[in-house]
Amino acid sequence: MISIRHRAVSSAGPRVFRGLAGGLLFCLFILTTAAHAAEWQVPPGKGTLQSAIDAASDGDSLVLGAGTYSGSIDVHRSLVVSGTGDGSSIVDGEGSSHVILVSAPDVTISGLNVRHSGEVAENENSGIFITAKGARALIQG
Repeated sequence: MISIRHRAVSSAGPRVFRGLAGGLLFCLFILTTAAHAAEWQVPPGKGTLQSAIDAASDGDSLVLGAGTYSGSIDVHRSLVVSGTGDGSSIVDGEGSSHVILVSAPDVTISGLNVRHSGEVAENENSGIFITAKGARALIQG
């Protein structure tokens, strides 16, 4: 009588390991890439701050030096916007509506001198206006 024994040979072991290792490396790459928020040095001038906001990504920091940043801005990304803290980083709305509109969550604004919002009471013009989308906004002197 002849007996044939079947032995299960699985090559899935090394494939599964390679797949898991590749997946873990990919996740590690994504996490370390996301953890590196950029810091932008923004020069004073008209429109420069809004341009920097538009170019930045969530989690980035915009650092404003001494000088005047003219025009109203909309912070529509989760950013940190900080000035010198001594009053020399000026955001001037030029009398038009809100000076700074915060329309993204987790925005931090600090060290800025905010001035010249609009004067129309019905529009609730203000130096810094936080919309319903601006959850967890932090405004510091």
